[in-house]
Parts: sequence; structure tokens; C-alpha cells
Amino acid sequence: MDSKLEALVMAQQAFVERMNYNDIAQLHGVSVATVSRRLAEAKESGFVREIRRVLPPNDLREALYRYVTFDKIGRRLREALNQRGAGLKRVIVTAGDTNPAEESSEDEERKKGFPRITRVGIHGARLLQQELKVLLTTQNCVRIGVNWGYAVQMVCTQFGECDDEALLDCPPERIEFNALSGLFWIDCDPDIERARRSWVSSSAVNAQRLVQAFRHQEDMRVHLIRVPAIIGKEMFESERRRLDMTREVLQNFCKSDPGYRYLYGDKPIFPTTAQAEAYLSERWLRRGTDPGQFGTILEQDFLLTGLSSLDKTAGFVHLSDLALDKQVEYFRERFHASGDVASHIFTEDSKIPRLDHPAHPEIGAENARVLSLWPEDLTQCADLHRATPGGVIVLSCGQKKAHALLIALTGLQIANYVVIDTNLAWKLYEHMGMINEQERDFSTVELWDFSVNGSNGQENG
Repeated sequence: MDSKLEALVMAQQAFVERMNYNDIAQLHGVSVATVSRRLAEAKESGFVREIRRVLPPNDLREALYRYVTFDKIGRRLREALNQRGAGLKRVIVTAGDTNPAEESSEDEERKKGFPRITRVGIHGARLLQQELKVLLTTQNCVRIGVNWGYAVQMVCTQFGECDDEALLDCPPERIEFNALSGLFWIDCDPDIERARRSWVSSSAVNAQRLVQAFRHQEDMRVHLIRVPAIIGKEMFESERRRLDMTREVLQNFCKSDPGYRYLYGDKPIFPTTAQAEAYLSERWLRRGTDPGQFGTILEQDFLLTGLSSLDKTAGFVHLSDLALDKQVEYFRERFHASGDVASHIFTEDSKIPRLDHPAHPEIGAENARVLSLWPEDLTQCADLHRATPGGVIVLSCGQKKAHALLIALTGLQIANYVVIDTNLAWKLYEHMGMINEQERDFSTVELWDFSVNGSNGQENG
């Protein structure tokens, strides 16, 4: 980071977030004297006006997106979430809308040079870079597991925009990449466009995007899973009466896939709650002793995943006479569902229903179709990294994800690090009843027009 950009970032922290000089110095790894000097330079350059405005010039406007975060808000959320048992090491809050309480539409987001999901991806990539460098100083090889989804895709795409050339020149034997889900869906749906969308954000493609950031990409180790990520609903329903045969066929299919067996061992297919709990308990007790049976998922140093708020129609809800938002509302109210992670739906009481679940049979039937990564995999991996470097990185943005994220973090305890935007942070404050803190912490988040093509040098109100 050059000195002008560093001065801008520190000015935002000092004059907008009102952080003290010691905290800023610690965050940047510099002396307090350096902070004081940079802030003086920011004022002399005209970057700071009326103390609470930071006005980036055109040549630094885009670069500032890649560095500015709201550290005070992130620390406040981490403390509040950890009081509820989340066990987080860090919460990073990126720039959302100019006014987080008034979220812009998806159409408006697409018109921006840096929409919310891209900002989250940029800072997720920087977090992974920082933590990866720490682990490379102590380990011969670092394993990175990559899930599917657009948020993870943004991290993998942005990783190559790294300030550390030595990291990108890392010897190929020192990093291993693992795609956490299958390459495709087995589905009877002929919708080619849906198949294309699922492919471009699949874990296989995301892992490949991440590998391409490195100089020695051709020699780096990449494990892909070739079995399906999701069994098609029509196929599953037609085979329910012969479930034993289907389970046996699919189990053998998964065993024949070296990528699946490497990561997950003999994880059961179509598990009941009892089968899932038994497998997870035995794996936890015997972790590292029998990789042939339980796989290496707990040996991953990083797992990257996103989270859904069920903002798309659920597979088992067929209410064509209702609008999409009404379908989702009906789905949540009737089935007590909150969101999904690793493509498994979880309920408002932090449960992950399995096949033939007595209270939630519909959700259990949906979750039975999903292979490979389970939410409990994230929880167990996160537990192993509570006090050590690495762990599970969860990425999300937008207000509608707040309730699902709160349950996933405090109920399922799936993460070590969280990267979100101010829109989502604002809503988390509301869900946790932090209204007084919300008013104080968000009173100065309005920095500039977040559209790169927006008018430069104009103060927002």
C-alpha cells in the first residue's frame, strides 16, 4: 500500500470511525508516530474536510475499496456474537450502501463498479492472504477447502490482486486445494441456464480460479469431487421406495471417487439423524487416526463458504399462485426454516433435519438429496481452529441474510472468521437488540458514493 492510500485508510479510521491512534497503529503494524504523520499528510493533501468526511481523489477512489473496512463495527459484532457462543476470531465489515438502513436493489447493485458482493470478496481474499502467510511460516503444507457459491467465487477471483508477490510465487508443494462439493447436479430438469449457473459458481470452478492466482499453478495439487453435489428431486422421489438400493449404489459411486473419499471417507449417503450423529462423533474421537475411513476434512486449514437466507424458492414448495417472496415467507413459517449452509437447510432452533426427521420431514427429505459437505463439517473444523490460525471463513452480504447468519454463527457455530457488509451488519445489530450501539457506531459510515462512477468530491449530505 503506497503512502497516499495508507493516509486515506487511516484518515477514514481516525476521523470517520473515530478510532484512537494506538488502535490504528496496531491494526496496520506501524508506530503511533507513523499514524500521526499519515493523518497530517491526509489533511495537507485535502483528503479530509470538516473532520468527518474523507474525499478520495479519482486516482485512489477505486483502490480505497480494497482497503477500507469498519473495524469498530466488526469488533462490536464479534464481542456480541461471542457472548452468544459464536467463538469468532474476527468479523470484517466492508462498505455496503451509503445508508445501510436503505438497501439498494439487486438491479441497482449490478450497475455499480463495485457491488456489495464484490467488496465482500475483496476483503475475504485479503483475509485469506493474511492468514495463509501466517500458516506458511509454521507449516510445510497448507490445505484450503473451497465450497461453491458466488461469494466464494469472488474471493477466489480477487485473490490474485495481492500485494505480496512472494505469496503468489509460493512453491507448489506448499499449498493444496480441495473442492468441497461435486461438479454437477443429477437432475431431470432440462433447464440449461440453471445448469450453467450452477457450473460457473461450482466448487470445482472456484478452486480453479483460486489456483490460477499462483505462479506455479500447473504444478499445484487440486482435489476435485466428481460425484454429484445434489441428487435431482425427481430421481430421489422415484427411488424412495427402493432407498436401500439407491443408498448402496450411491455409496459405491462415492467410494469410487478419489476426491470424495480423500475428503469425506465413508460418510453415509441419505443419512438419518442418528447415522449422521454417529458418524460425526466417531470421526471426532478418531480424527487423524484413520483417514481412509473418515477422510481429511478436519485436516483442512481453511474452509471457505457462503450462506443462503432461502431467498430462492425451496425445492419442496410448489405454490405457483404466490409471488416468490410469499413462497419464501410460507416456507419459513410452515417449516420453521431459517437458511441453508453447505446447501443443507437449518431451522430457527439451529437444527439440521435429516431423512425421516419426525418434526421436519419435508426439510429432512430435502437435506437427504445433498452429498459431500455438511454444516457439521464446518462446525468441527471451526472447533479445531478456535485458538489456532486458520479455520472456517464465512462470507455474506445484504440485510436479508442477517437472521440466518445469526443462527448459523451462534447456534451452529460454523465459523472462525466472518466477512460481511454494513447492510448486513446493520441488521445484525437490530436482531441482537443493539439499537443504542447501532446509532453510535453507524452514525459516520456514510463516506462517499460507493459507485465507482459516482460524482467525485461531492459530500453526501
